[in-house]
Amino acid sequence: MRTEPTTEGRERSDFIREIVAEVGFPRDLVTPDALLVIDLGMDSLDRVELQVRLEEEFGISVSDEARGSWVTVEDIYRSVENLTTNAEEVRGDG
Repeated sequence: MRTEPTTEGRERSDFIREIVAEVGFPRDLVTPDALLVIDLGMDSLDRVELQVRLEEEFGISVSDEARGSWVTVEDIYRSVENLTTNAEEVRGDG
């Protein structure tokens, strides 16, 4: 996965990890290979809250299908990466 700095100079994956933790999960458990349901105990409402936060933070639109495909934290990274890259291409930024 290609990671890029956010405006705060942090890598996108670190920023997403912080958002997942802010939604209510222990920061030390939020690792790329953490299983959202088994390791973190994420339920459908947590996923929707996370989806909204990611959309607000990155200016993207996450489909319900994309959200439903998240199994690990890494899946979230990849989803956001794909969506932000596509958005940049549409805008002509990338």
